[in-house]
Amino acid sequence: MPERITEHYERHAHAFDNERRKRFAERAWLDRFLLGVPKGAPVLDLGCGAGEPIARYLITHHHPVTGVDVSHEMIALCRTRFPRERWIVADMRSVPLAGPYGGI
Repeated sequence: MPERITEHYERHAHAFDNERRKRFAERAWLDRFLLGVPKGAPVLDLGCGAGEPIARYLITHHHPVTGVDVSHEMIALCRTRFPRERWIVADMRSVPLAGPYGGI
């Protein structure tokens, strides 16, 4: 099953990204989340997709982002958009990560 999900996102990465960039339903939740994250603390974004809109929002609020996604295509978009951040192609269930992170 995980392989099928990966294949799906690889095939449809750009279409998914285009749709995600049109709406930002998580803004209120992220504002509350950031209240508990120390200023400037790194944030781990599991299942980051192409980085829009969540990683962008975190970055604009001065939080370094480490993003993890199983899709090479999605991570390639992240690396193009946000080259200063850390982007990892991996299954979030088994990726070894060095912290600490102010929020996940």
